[in-house]
Amino acid sequence: MAEKQQVAIVMDYQNVHMTAHDVFRPNFPIHEALIDPVRFAKTVISLKNEDAQITFERKGLQLPDSELGRVEVYRGLPSPKADPDGYRRNLKQKAAWMKEAYLCNVDLQVTYRPLKYRYSSSNGHQCIDPQFPPEEKGVDVLCALALTRLARSGKYGCVVLASRDTDLVPALEEAHDSNIRVEAAKWYLKDNPETRGSFKVEGWKLWTTSMGENEFQTSRDLKQYD
Repeated sequence: MAEKQQVAIVMDYQNVHMTAHDVFRPNFPIHEALIDPVRFAKTVISLKNEDAQITFERKGLQLPDSELGRVEVYRGLPSPKADPDGYRRNLKQKAAWMKEAYLCNVDLQVTYRPLKYRYSSSNGHQCIDPQFPPEEKGVDVLCALALTRLARSGKYGCVVLASRDTDLVPALEEAHDSNIRVEAAKWYLKDNPETRGSFKVEGWKLWTTSMGENEFQTSRDLKQYD
């Protein structure tokens, strides 16, 4: 039996979560589309193996099955002062994910970056301006660095980016220069033209695992964190 290909997945959590909401649950509260990174990563590997088997067998080729080697999740963290409930829920989520990863023998890393808030003056004091929602800053940079680091580590035969952020295309191209398989994963809905296609990269065709409604349901985080 051929040795399995070790795969690392880099997950831009907010991008994956928000895109899932827009594609599959646009008329529901945002928490209806929360994603469990462990379940998501295992679903990516399962579907990737199915797709590869069908595609390569048609061409009379063989590709070793993929095996989940590592998952790195990057997301913004609310301020404990501005949004104590959001801050608490995020930390409870992380604890639940890490426990699940341990029980499933999945190598999981969850990295937070503080959300960026806008401030305004009130009675001579600087206060967070509620008119502007907080923004993620630097998460895309962390994802880019993770892609290139994992690609160059020599530990993995394939690195998969889970994001639709086109700002990460240069990182995909840089990782590809390490001479390992570099791929992507995305949500896909047949009747939604915005979910078709993949990143436009220079010099090679980016293999993209398209995940539909069934994969979304399998990947959802249904735990209650309130």
